[in-house]
Amino acid sequence: MKRTLLSLATAALLLSCVSCGNKSCGTANEELALIPIPQELSVGSDCFTLTSNAAITFDQSNEELKGIARYLNEKIAPATGFVLPVEKHGKIEFKLVDDASLGDEGYHLKVKRSDILLSANKPAGIFYCVQTLLQMLPAEIKSATEQSKDYKWTIPCVEITDKPQFPWRGLMLDVSRHWFTKEEVMKYIDELAEYKMNVFHWRLTDDQGWRLEIKSLPRLTEVGAWRAPRVGQW
Repeated sequence: MKRTLLSLATAALLLSCVSCGNKSCGTANEELALIPIPQELSVGSDCFTLTSNAAITFDQSNEELKGIARYLNEKIAPATGFVLPVEKHGKIEFKLVDDASLGDEGYHLKVKRSDILLSANKPAGIFYCVQTLLQMLPAEIKSATEQSKDYKWTIPCVEITDKPQFPWRGLMLDVSRHWFTKEEVMKYIDELAEYKMNVFHWRLTDDQGWRLEIKSLPRLTEVGAWRAPRVGQW
């Protein structure tokens, strides 16, 4: 009797796991961890599988969209081992629309089993939409080494509408008293963009002043190289 009950309990557990696994390619709504949390989010019961055949399509006269397509490929190529081509009829579409409700940085994302549509008023919105798309891929997408050819790069079917609450969203990096390499600074900026920050605060110097002349940034030395007059006497 105990053995029968144990078998039934095990079967019930396996069925529940299978049921959970059918939710958004194994990702339940509450487990779809996106940072920041979108304003509107609905999760379907299927998924889109990213393969080398999933070309990108967009208005190729727009240089900013071209750059975003290159960026997406740079992010996925190391782990997937492939680069998405740009074609007239691709499965991943970047689309600029006239929707005042989205503002300059908002976006709408619709992921279906057959295709993905990223729409926004401005290229900035498409860029932030790509960040959301990357967050929905398996964590292995961040690997610097190519994964198995059999690996399934699935993205849950979702419909998301989102825009930033604040127009100025920044993080600061203090290099005035701490040494950072060029690669570390670039990684910091990449991570800032990943979480949809739009301002990089770079603390280059303290009150000692800026001493290195940069022709393209003359005010660094015109203003920043001089101490403000002290009030009173020592």
